[in-house]
Amino acid sequence: MMKNLPKLAFVFFLLTTVVSIFMRIYVSSKLATKGGEVRAYEEKIYELSRENEEIKRTLASLSSLSAINTKARTLGMIKPLSSDFLTPLPSASVNLASSL
Repeated sequence: MMKNLPKLAFVFFLLTTVVSIFMRIYVSSKLATKGGEVRAYEEKIYELSRENEEIKRTLASLSSLSAINTKARTLGMIKPLSSDFLTPLPSASVNLASSL
């Protein structure tokens, strides 16, 4: 039994070394793949941020008063000469205690 102990230890050492080498290769491969995915997501984030800024600039220019005024004129709208305001009618109040 003692004669086989050094051989068994050597086989165990060799097996753990081989397994650890394959595990290191596997983990490195997975990290490289995930790194590529992260890079793709970062590029997509940058692209969407740039597109978002362009949309904000377009919105700001279209919502300016001069742009709205120009669009209203092309639709045939005109400024009124005078403004009339409606005043609300006085609301009727009911005293429930006196009606009983």
